[in-house]
Amino acid sequence: MSQISPPVRIALVAVVALLAAWMLFLRPKTEEIPPPAPAATAPAKQPGNTAQSAAGKAVQAAANAKATAESAAKARAGETPATSAPATTASKPATTAAKPPATAAADKLGVDPAALASLPRGVRKALQARRIVVLGFFNRAALDDRLTKKQLAKVHRFHGRVYVHAASLKAVQRYQVITRGVDVSQTPSVVVIDRKLKAQLLTGFVDHVRIEQAVVDAMRRSDMAVVKTPYLRKVNALCGTYVSGFYAALEPGVDGSTRSSLAENTRLVDRFAARFGALKAPKGYQSFKARWLADLKLTSTADHAVLAAAKGKSLKRTVAALNKYDKPLNKAGDRLVKTSRQHDMLACMYG
Repeated sequence: MSQISPPVRIALVAVVALLAAWMLFLRPKTEEIPPPAPAATAPAKQPGNTAQSAAGKAVQAAANAKATAESAAKARAGETPATSAPATTASKPATTAAKPPATAAADKLGVDPAALASLPRGVRKALQARRIVVLGFFNRAALDDRLTKKQLAKVHRFHGRVYVHAASLKAVQRYQVITRGVDVSQTPSVVVIDRKLKAQLLTGFVDHVRIEQAVVDAMRRSDMAVVKTPYLRKVNALCGTYVSGFYAALEPGVDGSTRSSLAENTRLVDRFAARFGALKAPKGYQSFKARWLADLKLTSTADHAVLAAAKGKSLKRTVAALNKYDKPLNKAGDRLVKTSRQHDMLACMYG
């Protein structure tokens, strides 16, 4: 080594330093994957004047190599120089595209999307809103069809929870996606479809009362509360127990006499009024209860008056009692029907 001239020895030392820096810092490592390299920056200005001699250039190259190695080491350690650009955040993987609304609605109902889309807009929207759907299929040339269609228009809508739609029998194929399970092959036909798409078929002439009963059945199958307020549910149940008896009592009694019919009707009215009066009305329903109780007492008074005249076998007194209470009872009946419809209490209208 002593025989080598000093300039050459300096150059060799620089080369050895460069190789050492390569082995220690710059050689790629197989055990880890370095993060994305920072944006290129201008090389750092080295201290001192630029070397002119060969030996000086070698020393400067070694110093530059050391600075580069230190910069690379800091980059691997996460110490990115302030002058470098920040690393770009990795983009998140793309999420799965959401299903179109029509397809999602069809999946929820368990029907074919194309078949659902082919339904009239009103029917499709009603199904998606989970309403009870009533479909009527008619032949305009038939008398029964025209009469049934008029009855269909009278069906109670239960404050928007029931949707009614009329169509021609020629278009029945269009509705097969929701009339499955029933054979609509004649007119007039009325199909009542619940939330589970279970259909009930009514054929021939039917009045709106019969259709409404099928609607109530569909609501119960769908776990829908027909009457929402607990107090009114009790009133409706009470009506179901007694109101149907009022109509039956108007028919001849067991001994075929008018007096027995009147006596049975009076007994039912009195019992209904007593049980209704015993129901505790919550706040907000006191006026409802007072109005109904007054009308029930009026009905009871009229029944007792007519019954007394009939028992006395006085046609004049009977006619007088009927004339006296006819208009007040009609008004009371209209109020009962109106408030019953307002609260979806069909049993109080029909029994």
